[in-house]
Amino acid sequence: MKSYTLPFVSSLLGTAYAASHSVDVGEGGLIFSPNSTTAAVGDTVTFHFYPRAHGVARSSYSSPCAAIDNGFNSGFVQVASGESATTFTITINNTDPIWYYCPQGDHCQAGMVGVINPPSSGGETIGGFINAASTAGSSTVPSEVYGGILSANGNGTSGGAAAGGSSSSASMASSSHASSMMASSSQASSMMASSSKASSSMASSAAAAGGSSSHSMTASSASAASGTASHSSGSGSGSATSKAASATSSVAASTGADVSSKTAGLANLGLGLLFGGWLFL
Repeated sequence: MKSYTLPFVSSLLGTAYAASHSVDVGEGGLIFSPNSTTAAVGDTVTFHFYPRAHGVARSSYSSPCAAIDNGFNSGFVQVASGESATTFTITINNTDPIWYYCPQGDHCQAGMVGVINPPSSGGETIGGFINAASTAGSSTVPSEVYGGILSANGNGTSGGAAAGGSSSSASMASSSHASSMMASSSQASSMMASSSKASSSMASSAAAAGGSSSHSMTASSASAASGTASHSSGSGSGSATSKAASATSSVAASTGADVSSKTAGLANLGLGLLFGGWLFL
C-alpha cells in the first residue's frame, strides 16, 4: 500500500498540506486494501489496479452493489500481471461516509467493497457493509467513467479532479485559448501588412518629391543658361538678365534643399512606422 503527502495551495492566505491516500484494488484476491480509509477534506484517494479486471464505483450502505449517480466510477481496468499503469483518483469534498464496491461480476457479493470516512458511531460499519453485500442482488455496472481522474502513467484521460467532476470544461478552456492565440497571430499579421503598406506609401511620396525637386532644379539651370546667353548678346539688358538668372538659380537651390530635407523626413517617417510596427509586435 502506498501513502504520502503532496503540498497544494489551499487559499490565497496560506499553504496547507493535503494527504494522498492509496487503495490497492484486487491485490491478493477480491479485496480492497485497505478497505477502510479516513481522509480529510481536500485529500485525494488513488486506486491502484491489479489483475485481472477490476473497477471501483460509489454505492450506498443500503445498496452495497448498486452505483449512485452523483458518485464516481472508474470503469474496468485490465492488467495481465503486476500493478497497472492506470490509476483512478478522487478528491474528498466533505467527510461524509463514501461506500464503494467493485462492479465486476460477483466481486461485490464476495466482499470486494470498501469505505472512506466510516461513521464514528452508529450501526453502519465496514463489517456490516460486507455482510449486506453478500446478500445483494446483481451488481450494477455504470457505462461511463465519472467523478474522478482516470490516469495512465500520470496523464489524466477522463473524469474530473473531484467527485462528480468532468474534463469537458478543461477541453473547452484549451480550445478557447488556442482560438485566442490564432486571433492574436492574425491581428499581428494584419498590423505588419499595414505597417509595410504605410512605409511603401511614404517611399513613393519621397520619390515623387525628389522627382519634382530635380525637375525644378533642371528648369532653374535652363533659366540660368538663358540668362548667360542674353548677357552675351547685349550689354545693359544682358547684365540685368544675368542678375535675374542668378537670383532664380539661388531660389531654385534653396527650394531643392528644402524639398530634399522634406524627402528625408518622409523616408525616416516611413522607416519609423515600419520598425515601430515590429517593436509593437
